[in-house]
Amino acid sequence: MGMVQKLYGRHYDLHPLNISPEDVGHAKSWNYLLNQREGRALRVVKAMYRKRFKQPAAANKNLVIFLGDSPPRVTWSACSNRIPTFRTNSGKLFIPAQKRWMCPRERLAALGFPVVPALALSYGVPMLPFRDRHRAAQVAGNSMHFGCVLLVQFLALACFTPRGLLLQQRQNCQWLLPDPDSEPEQLSCKPNLICWPASTTTSAAVKS
Repeated sequence: MGMVQKLYGRHYDLHPLNISPEDVGHAKSWNYLLNQREGRALRVVKAMYRKRFKQPAAANKNLVIFLGDSPPRVTWSACSNRIPTFRTNSGKLFIPAQKRWMCPRERLAALGFPVVPALALSYGVPMLPFRDRHRAAQVAGNSMHFGCVLLVQFLALACFTPRGLLLQQRQNCQWLLPDPDSEPEQLSCKPNLICWPASTTTSAAVKS
């Protein structure tokens, strides 16, 4: 600055910018970054929302609009209060209240991935680091929620039995057929499989 004042003197006006490094890139609105088709789709959907709900779209903090579809086939969270299904295409999930779209890290958080300290602490696992937005978007894709994946894995493991243990259980099982003297409506279509040790005997009648 001293060199500038020395060269230009009173013909140069200094206007200091009172900003900090964390302010860089924090635009109040990302609307100018939308392409022509996305901007037109956003305007049409906002008009549809105002006509239907009698208020501006920005008034709903939970409204999420998918800009990958054409406006006649609008996909939003206005009716279901749920985030639209994630897709692998480049369509943006726009939030009118915040004037921006969901970033890949927010998509992962919505799917239950521990990308924020609160989720990692609740799971009891380290936080999942994602510094590459393209990699984060690839992981998110259109996959299911992390809790649903855990449930599917749990069911798969619950239905699994070692082969040797299964053969041993079959050897200790006895087939009991229904009593032929019983009433027809009491007969079962399939025989009952009752498992007990082979050395065990009983005289009790087993009802189907």
